[in-house]
Amino acid sequence: MHEQSNAIRIERFKDKENIKRDWLIVFVFIVLYIVVGLFEKNLFLPDNGLGLLEHINIWIFLVSNLLIPSIIYYTFNSLEHGIDSSTIAEIKKVFKNIAEHKTNKILWNFSTAIGFCCFIGNSLQNAKIINPLPFDYWDSIDYIISYIVSRVHKFYLFAYFLPLSFTYIVILIRTISTLLILHKSDMKRYPLIKYDQLNTLCDFGLNILLVLVIPFFLSSCGVYFVHGRFDITSTTTIIISIAGTFICFGAYLFLIKNFYANITMYKKINIKKINFQLSKIHQYILNDRYEKLEIYLKEEEYLIQIKKKIEEINKFPHIVKAIFTSIIPIMPTLMQYVFQFLNTFFKLEILENIL
Repeated sequence: MHEQSNAIRIERFKDKENIKRDWLIVFVFIVLYIVVGLFEKNLFLPDNGLGLLEHINIWIFLVSNLLIPSIIYYTFNSLEHGIDSSTIAEIKKVFKNIAEHKTNKILWNFSTAIGFCCFIGNSLQNAKIINPLPFDYWDSIDYIISYIVSRVHKFYLFAYFLPLSFTYIVILIRTISTLLILHKSDMKRYPLIKYDQLNTLCDFGLNILLVLVIPFFLSSCGVYFVHGRFDITSTTTIIISIAGTFICFGAYLFLIKNFYANITMYKKINIKKINFQLSKIHQYILNDRYEKLEIYLKEEEYLIQIKKKIEEINKFPHIVKAIFTSIIPIMPTLMQYVFQFLNTFFKLEILENIL
């Protein structure tokens, strides 16, 4: 457990020095790739070959390597401008406690094992041992130095960086979900002062979920650029896209589960209280024989306005953003069907070129 606690700390993607190190690692690999590519003359390859500067997926790996830590770091910075320092301290405390749960050790080990298997499979494929592709990858065994350098990068990426990022995001989502609660003192208070801060935390969680959709979306786009057409409706691509969409939206529902339950309870308690106060006003009107009718009517109008505002409190914060975020993984596949539909009815030449 000691190793995991050292690896998965909230500072990993929150502190600027760590982000600089991630950028430096990517920069080093880019330089190595280019230098080795010049030496082995595989920056461009003839015929159907894809050299370093021709293979978009190589650069997608590198871009993902940059975007993941940068987005998490940026969202943390944005969050600190929207909530108080005590909540930031609470996030750190809860994150540390959740990171030390045994379930997260299992998640870390499992995701690392999956990443390592992906690394092995990719290495065998690029060495043309399994599933030889109809074109030469720039990092195939035909270019041994390029192959070795790419193995080092992909081992770092698949067996360490991506599993770490995934586990970190899961822990952070669990942390935010844990903090999206209303205490008893908040339940009977109007206006709901804490609501804006809870809303900010929800938005922070959604921004973190954007990191999850990056690999799904970029991989789908990579298939398009490699093949030069929107022929990305293979079974594997569709399964991955649909799974990505359901995973992301499921993560949103998990994120707001406490928020939803608390807001539902808050609305129930306060609407019940207002209804009781309104019934008392109606009794006063009858008992006082309309002597204070104007006062009672003003109070009634005030309570009805409060009741309406409470009823309008959204139990699904940022739902539009959540839906848009969730469908990003499946967007390239949907775009193909949309283009096919338009091409069927309008026969546009531009659509013929991208399908």
